[in-house]
Amino acid sequence: VLQAERRELNLKQWLTGPSQQAQAREALLIRELDSLSPNALAALTAQLTKANVTSWLPSTAVIVRLAQVSQDEEVYNLLWRMKADYNSQSELERLAAVGDVFSIQQLMNATVNPSLKPEAISLLTKSNPLSPQVKQFLVRKMALSEEATMVAREL
Repeated sequence: VLQAERRELNLKQWLTGPSQQAQAREALLIRELDSLSPNALAALTAQLTKANVTSWLPSTAVIVRLAQVSQDEEVYNLLWRMKADYNSQSELERLAAVGDVFSIQQLMNATVNPSLKPEAISLLTKSNPLSPQVKQFLVRKMALSEEATMVAREL
């Protein structure tokens, strides 16, 4: 936590190494993200979102928690481009339950991931009431022949 606050924590270095050590450090990071200052969070998110080429990423559990705490759209964009798993699926459900403008936008953004697209669209169709943005988004999706059936089925 102190290294993060001083902007000295290199995520790639800290979260790589022997499997048990990396898992323990990931769990610690996930647990402590809530206690970090906005500046420390910004420094950590920048390590993942500002790199020219991302050759390394932490687990989806770390990315999900960092996205939740930072509310950083770029971190969410990284998440949606990662291989889908239980953590990213759970985050879709959490975002749908929150239902604010930012969360709904993230559900729309998640449709870039082919594995998350069906659930994201399903959750969007269940948002009540359907906002104008969601309606426009679903109409645009229905204009794409490969997605029209999926959207129509959910509606």
